[in-house]
Amino acid sequence: MPLGPALLDALKLLALAAMTVDHVNAALFARSIEQLTLIGRIAFPVLVFAAASGALRTRSPRRYLRRLLLCALVSQPVFWLALDTQWWHLNTVFTLLLGVGAVLAWRADRPEWLALLLPPALLVDYGLAGVAAVPAAAMLLADAPLRRCAGAVLFAVVSPWLWFGPWQLTVGLATSAAALLLLARTNRQRPPAGPRYAFYVYYPLHLALLALVKRLAM
Repeated sequence: MPLGPALLDALKLLALAAMTVDHVNAALFARSIEQLTLIGRIAFPVLVFAAASGALRTRSPRRYLRRLLLCALVSQPVFWLALDTQWWHLNTVFTLLLGVGAVLAWRADRPEWLALLLPPALLVDYGLAGVAAVPAAAMLLADAPLRRCAGAVLFAVVSPWLWFGPWQLTVGLATSAAALLLLARTNRQRPPAGPRYAFYVYYPLHLALLALVKRLAM
């Protein structure tokens, strides 16, 4: 399936574009443009399924966690500045980090580690539902039918807390289905390094640029 990785990369680039649109709306227009908010709902499910796929496939869990943690820490100051969030509100990369941690705890058969993830899960973007979406996506990508069913139930439970309005829910679930289909087909293939690592650079960079534009416009 030579088109699999190319389609996956295209979906990830679409997620980055949708995330940028959403953050422009939040930083510069106080989320007043509903159409841009709907476009932004595309981003999170793709990032969730990509993080879940990476957590299932990685041969170096510690390196994967360190990469996410570094990106989250670097991004946090500009996340505050660009989006004017509360001081305790942690960015979306922290959400993915905790979700990946939950998947890795499951892979290592260490459920007690999940207790360590609960307190910070209350502080991150999308909250506990966002963190739970990553292991739910990982279960949907699993081979065992019962595990896939459990993942579908968990994803259905958390979805209303991820996308509040009916149109947001529709966009979020449709994007989730597309991400699931593509990742299920390419999960055993190693994706190209460029798009995979581009997120870690782009995420803090675009927030820094938005923070700068916002300050210049004041």
